[in-house]
Amino acid sequence: MPSLIFDLDGTLADSRQCILDSVGYAFGKIGFHKVSFDSIRVTQQDLRKSYEETMEQNQIPFNEEELNRFITEYRWYHEHEGEAGLSLYEGVVETLDELRSHFGLAVATTKHSLQAHRVLHKLKIDHYFDHIQGTDPGMRYKPEPDILLHTLSALRRSSEKSAYIGDSIHDMHAAASMGMRRIGAAYGFAGDSQLIDHGPDWLIYDFRDLTGISYEILERLNQSLAEGQRRLNSQ
Repeated sequence: MPSLIFDLDGTLADSRQCILDSVGYAFGKIGFHKVSFDSIRVTQQDLRKSYEETMEQNQIPFNEEELNRFITEYRWYHEHEGEAGLSLYEGVVETLDELRSHFGLAVATTKHSLQAHRVLHKLKIDHYFDHIQGTDPGMRYKPEPDILLHTLSALRRSSEKSAYIGDSIHDMHAAASMGMRRIGAAYGFAGDSQLIDHGPDWLIYDFRDLTGISYEILERLNQSLAEGQRRLNSQ
């Protein structure tokens, strides 16, 4: 069975305000109450990168200990305050219900695995997924493909028979480096203006659009698998 692998933030869940509030809180707790940060970029990259870029933009020296405190405070606020405001995009439950009869479903996210499990459980959709993969210690963040490698291994699926759905250019690049089909979630944090130039096979403007293109996705994934098998046989 082909697989659909989903990003979490900006794809399954509208967590924009949760992320922004958590980042603002964390900077305040380490003494930078009035620091300015790029509200678009911090919703699409890992915490270390957000800290580094913000320090550079505000001409503040980088400090490793301070970075670790920033990440700790971010995660505390995210769990204890921010997650109360998380919500699914419209149509997620109904669409996952439809898709799971044709696809194996999984999640691959920048969040740590425990955090991803907790969030998906709170949103009451964790049971839809055969595997939930976070970016755990020792793994590189997107656009590196580590989480996709681990997910495909756990699912025992080939990249040719899988597609990744995400809302950022990092998602598109990670999937491309694995040879996976790419579905850009243009309703998410980046919008279509960033995604369209990075080679998505499909763009969707509503999560429910996946239902309408599911048979086309199946056909193209099966075609990719057949082409890959032909290449192996010719070697």
